[in-house]
Amino acid sequence: MNWLGGSLLTLYFLGTFFVVPFTVLYSHFGNVNEYLPYLHEIISGFVILLYLLSQRMFNGVLEFICGIGAAISQLMSGFSTVQFLVNEHESLSMFEKVHLLCSLVFSFILIVGITAVIVGLFVLLFWGSAVWIIDQFRVDRYKEFRKEGNKAHVIITGGGTGLGKAAAILFAEMGVGHITVISRNISHLEKTKEIAMKRAKFPQKQHIHPLACDVTDLEMLKEKLTQHIEETGIPDLVICSAGASLPGYFLEVSQEVFYKQMNLNYMGCVNTVKAIAPLMLDRPAPSLFHRGFLKRSHPHKGEICLVSSALGVMGSIGYSMYCPTKYAVRGLAECLRQEFAPMGLNISCFYPSNMKTESFAIEMQTKPIEARKIDEQAATITPERGAEQLLRGLSRAQFHISTEWLIDGLRGLSNGISPTGTPVLEFFIIPATFVIGKVYRWYMDLICESEAAKKGTGKEKQKKEKGKEESHSEMKMKKKPE
Repeated sequence: MNWLGGSLLTLYFLGTFFVVPFTVLYSHFGNVNEYLPYLHEIISGFVILLYLLSQRMFNGVLEFICGIGAAISQLMSGFSTVQFLVNEHESLSMFEKVHLLCSLVFSFILIVGITAVIVGLFVLLFWGSAVWIIDQFRVDRYKEFRKEGNKAHVIITGGGTGLGKAAAILFAEMGVGHITVISRNISHLEKTKEIAMKRAKFPQKQHIHPLACDVTDLEMLKEKLTQHIEETGIPDLVICSAGASLPGYFLEVSQEVFYKQMNLNYMGCVNTVKAIAPLMLDRPAPSLFHRGFLKRSHPHKGEICLVSSALGVMGSIGYSMYCPTKYAVRGLAECLRQEFAPMGLNISCFYPSNMKTESFAIEMQTKPIEARKIDEQAATITPERGAEQLLRGLSRAQFHISTEWLIDGLRGLSNGISPTGTPVLEFFIIPATFVIGKVYRWYMDLICESEAAKKGTGKEKQKKEKGKEESHSEMKMKKKPE
């Protein structure tokens, strides 16, 4: 419902940019109602108000209803303008009238295209402010998490380092009663627990549970989680952030690396959901993690967030063994959303940028020179910053969560049928992202071609030098006396 209403509103707002100026112009020369432009603006203000309210209530129903009215208003304005143009040129033949209308349509499309890109760039400048305004109308999903002595339970895989560790610390600062961190390395988990307890909001009433386990082993994961959840309670929120990256050139990386990364990055998410989802769906009482809207027909069971990557919406040289795993995570999230939504279990997907985690230095050792140069122009964030963006996205009840506008735009270009959190805003940035994306792709290709040329030149030099050495040795042999 939300996406349909948002789409109608988007078309309405776009039409407002172009149809209203025409109606203002023709109202002075033709029979178009002179109050029509002002009626348009009044409806626009009313639509915006209901759009904001719909972020808090009814999951977009108000937005949908008002969107239908707005679309009808838009069609009436366009019809009035076209009717005026046809009536004012009655002396023209049918062919000339059709030619006139086609010229106007093509001109309109051209103007819309150019203006859409300009408007998109303008929206990007105020993206943060616009989303912040919408945030003020949303429900506080963490309300129960902040109460002293709460029984909320958050489980985080990959909680020993990086994003998972940073998220665990933020939830401890929020006041969550039970936080379970999962990793293979118990020493990393103990370190996470130590820091989280120091920053806990209610240290005497909060519990950090380190759970040493391998997410690639489904049977072990099921056994340990089932036993652990019996003691701590069914989780309200699960974050699947266990993952690793070991970049390199496709032809130089062993087959084992491909299998390991798919097993950890993708199957780690599959196994975690397989182990926990049945327990969450059997929850007897509604989850303490708020659904995000005031009304819904079924009880809320909680949420599972799968961590993909910025490389889950775009490819990059050197990551042929990593990108497919993150694309797979995104596809898994979209499938699970449809399957679990009717049962009351939310699914979301997170796309973080480059992150300076503990394994970042190891990653840099095998990263190709082309990837390093490309990443110089990309945003690199800290795990703390990534965790903040993740929690903010979860608070907005978004399905797609990212850390920067470019990822949002690139994901929007290939959004398919998945839901969007702010459809109107995202629609406006897509034209600008389309142009920026083409430029960025050209930049990436240029770097790859440049480095390939250098490598080719280096090989040619080696061949020439080898040839010179061989010819030089031959000459020496000829000069030797018999």
